[in-house]
Amino acid sequence: GLGWVVAGMAITGFGMGSAISVASTAILNNVPAHRAGMASSVEEVSYEFGGLLAVAILGSLSAAMYGAFLPVSADMPELAREGFTQALHVARESGQGEWFALATAAYDRGYQIVLLVITVMLALGATIIARLLRGRVGSREGAADRVK
Repeated sequence: GLGWVVAGMAITGFGMGSAISVASTAILNNVPAHRAGMASSVEEVSYEFGGLLAVAILGSLSAAMYGAFLPVSADMPELAREGFTQALHVARESGQGEWFALATAAYDRGYQIVLLVITVMLALGATIIARLLRGRVGSREGAADRVK
């Protein structure tokens, strides 16, 4: 129930905060001090653009998985096959509990696939970052001196 949602959001928030802090530090430690503002704005735009792409790609994957997992039923209206929200509306209007159950099951399976893809991508990214940053400890002044 709600406890799992709150726990999941807390873990996600901790993970995102940790990742963003590391990314910010890595970016700002590798630019001259007079370019810190520019680097920070590039980081912010990259973060926002990454979020945009994630929503578009994962949303498309979710919709595709919903369509793939929704069983073909001759009596289910075409509108219900277009998307989960439409299926819920059709099920509510028609009183067809079976359509609601089919749509919910298809959405849940699709969502699980999306979560699996996210998990794999995050694990892969964490592995790559860990290897790239291994043994690289520096300070902001040190980075600025290297650039001069």
